[in-house]
Amino acid sequence: MFGIQKVSEMTGISSITLRAWETRYGIIQPKRADGGHRLYSAEDIDDIIWVKKQKEEKGISLRQTMELLKKRRGIESKNQQKILPQIKGGSFEDFSTELFDALINYEMKLADKLINISLAMYNFEEVCHYIFIPILHKVGNEWADGKLSVAEEHLISSFLERRIQSFLIEVPEQPMAVRAIALCPELEQHKIGLLLFSLFLNKRGVQVYFLGQNTPVDYLEKMIAVNQIRLVCISMTIKQNSESIQEMITKLSHSFKDITFVIGGEGAAFLPEELTFYQIKGGLEEWKHWFNEFNLK
Repeated sequence: MFGIQKVSEMTGISSITLRAWETRYGIIQPKRADGGHRLYSAEDIDDIIWVKKQKEEKGISLRQTMELLKKRRGIESKNQQKILPQIKGGSFEDFSTELFDALINYEMKLADKLINISLAMYNFEEVCHYIFIPILHKVGNEWADGKLSVAEEHLISSFLERRIQSFLIEVPEQPMAVRAIALCPELEQHKIGLLLFSLFLNKRGVQVYFLGQNTPVDYLEKMIAVNQIRLVCISMTIKQNSESIQEMITKLSHSFKDITFVIGGEGAAFLPEELTFYQIKGGLEEWKHWFNEFNLK
């Protein structure tokens, strides 16, 4: 349960507005502590976020939104006990554990609710790195141990990937920003790490053209020239791609003098010595350090 000031910080809705909604519409009704202080549940927070999103994205009135919320609650009331998130403490570990349990039990509505609540408490970058990434590691380990099927691994990975892509779309485009392309070379299929890095760059004012997995390099020169690309981001998980990546970098460096590269992924550990300068390791904090040290202007 959360107090009104904390809920205000989490949702971006002022405490005055929250009290007004309670009085005027009587739909989002927090419980009261012994001293009379309002206590909001996870469901209340999810409703507040939903109302805010409806108003901002659809441009409808608050009264209409509250009417829609009534209908939404009516539809979900029969399954309420099943789908309401029950977060122990609200830490990254708590969210990661609860979200993983929801996903392996195919409770996608619950998973969406958990993510929405986590986004009210943390920014999308923290949610991706400290909630999603541990889940993806756990999924990979359990698949390797035979505890999850390929289908289940794909389901969970695809679900989280879609949420990450939605964050990428929401970052506003900056026409005058430094531009980059992000790609997985041919034979490379794992793109979630590259998605996260693209999101990281977007948030810091770099406009990223995300090309995705299994990208042939034949037509990159035209794209780089037309869009004045300054940075090429490469995801490498396959050791055997080391030679082809080296050839690509050599070719592009010869054609474009101001371009540079960054290479991440587990396979980057097998890069030849002359390319280790471009390797980026670690997670969010290491990326921040790299960005602060690396001049993209």
